[in-house]
Amino acid sequence: MAARQEIVLSGARVLRRQVDRRNRWSDLTLWTGVVIVVVLVLAGLLAGPISPFAPNTQHLTEAFQSPSGTHLFGTDAFGRDVFSRVLHALWVDIQLGLVATYVPLVLGMVLGAVAGYFRGWRESLIMRLVDVTIALPFIVLILAIVAIVGPGLSGVYIGEIAVSWALYARITRAEMLVLRERQFIVAAEALGYSTPRILFKHALPHLVRPNLVFSMADIVLNILVLASLSFLGVGVQPPMAELGAIVADGQQYLLSSWWITTLPGLVLVILGAGFSLIGDALADRFGRRLELPR
Repeated sequence: MAARQEIVLSGARVLRRQVDRRNRWSDLTLWTGVVIVVVLVLAGLLAGPISPFAPNTQHLTEAFQSPSGTHLFGTDAFGRDVFSRVLHALWVDIQLGLVATYVPLVLGMVLGAVAGYFRGWRESLIMRLVDVTIALPFIVLILAIVAIVGPGLSGVYIGEIAVSWALYARITRAEMLVLRERQFIVAAEALGYSTPRILFKHALPHLVRPNLVFSMADIVLNILVLASLSFLGVGVQPPMAELGAIVADGQQYLLSSWWITTLPGLVLVILGAGFSLIGDALADRFGRRLELPR
């Protein structure tokens, strides 16, 4: 009997150490991502005061200078300080990533909740629209909208918002189909609570969790879409600084002046990694600690 208890206690201690180790790794992942994102967001917001040069000021005699104490990221073909341009470009990318992610998130959650809760013709109408939107190639559809609206940030905003809501609607509808059968939703209906109260007070906290986790990856995708469109020349228009546009400007000088493309591209990768780390940590925490009421 004593030996059996010792085995059980030993197994419990091993399990506890594994849980503690996983918790510490999750905390490290979360805070690493938070630090990266906060630093880059502050750098973008404070670009005016902290950037050593104006982002669009040209000094042709200082073109193609390699990274140094004066020009941390070197200069481009027009003698513009790449570091200053990156600082000003950060907020353009981050702002679009946030707006183009969370406006569709709200829209998609509302439509997905309605489709999953009411079913019937509402679900059929919403989900067929979702299927059509998802079936079309993402970049091609955005390019088509940008071609109608015109190059620039306005077209990119409209294009990304018009496309991104569909995935959130599908995620929310799938979650709502499960939630509507849970006992706490059935009890709320039996008590005669109104539909808005059931959806927004009882169901919404549980619908937010998977959408919030997915939104971290979606922010990265939206930022990369803007960078890709700017690289193709239909996104941010010159001389406005944007990470994809800066990378595009330096591609023809990659072999001789690698810093023009490589360093802004590295900043873009670090920004994406920060949001991805936050998303991984949130997925782990929600999966371990937050359970639906039984």
